[in-house]
Amino acid sequence: MPAYYKAEYLPGGSFLGQKPKRYAVLTVNGKYTNLSTMPKTMEGVSVRYTDTTPDLFAGWLKQTVYENQTGVELLTWPLAAWGFLSFLFVIAAAIFTKKKRKAARRGERIRGPETMSVRQFNRSQGWEKKGFALAVKPTEERHERD
Repeated sequence: MPAYYKAEYLPGGSFLGQKPKRYAVLTVNGKYTNLSTMPKTMEGVSVRYTDTTPDLFAGWLKQTVYENQTGVELLTWPLAAWGFLSFLFVIAAAIFTKKKRKAARRGERIRGPETMSVRQFNRSQGWEKKGFALAVKPTEERHERD
């Protein structure tokens, strides 16, 4: 990291037109560290602040923290997993929609009050707590479903 302090010591406070910014860096017993070299306990871990340019700090981050990997290389597996799960959800939704359409073609109601009995509706709404209950004129058809 000492090579990245150049911006701090140059006159005028700038290096190649960039102004230095303050960054926090983790250290263990005075040595710079990243997540792969962190100890299991927090013994000796501290934060050191450094003033350097964004370009130099980005180079240091890429080298030490990201182990010289590009953003695409770092995100390959997370993006692949996201894509795979998204594909599975689209397939599951297509299958579900196909089944619902098939039921609709057979003449089954897909939604509406006829898909649920009065007792099921009242139970799903929690009418005892909310003070709302569906009351309908009983018919033979409704008594058979209840």
